[in-house]
Amino acid sequence: MITGKRWLVAAALSVLAAPGASAEVLAICRASKGWAYYVPGGASPIKSPEWTEDSIDSGGFQLIRSDDDYDLVFTDATQRTMSAKADGASTIGTVTEAGDVMLMVLYPKLVETYVFWLSLPEPVVSFSQAKFASLIPKHSLMVAPCRAVNRPNNK
Repeated sequence: MITGKRWLVAAALSVLAAPGASAEVLAICRASKGWAYYVPGGASPIKSPEWTEDSIDSGGFQLIRSDDDYDLVFTDATQRTMSAKADGASTIGTVTEAGDVMLMVLYPKLVETYVFWLSLPEPVVSFSQAKFASLIPKHSLMVAPCRAVNRPNNK
């Protein structure tokens, strides 16, 4: 029996896996740390722009590929687990000769870029988020450790 987060990942994989397509988890990444540039606006309590350390201690995500289509299944700081595509995002992905993956995730008011460094001995992901018309506007750059589950071929 599949329960909890595993069920959500299985559901995301089944959505991605159209007839004739095979979905696979490429990487599983854990909590992230980095820096964010916050600006006043929305519900942000700050009065002037500022840099601050940022982290998502209890979140993580999985990089999923089905043929040439990519998705991100994430658990955010509020413990909500969802597929980026199911959350309204469009994605564009590409693979390097070494098997590293760059993924752009485009929402109406949020742009994210991810580089999954899967060819490293200890894989990591570096990613940025630009939230320009959100409850708390910010631009951040973070890094998280990953486990490379499947190394993609350059497609």
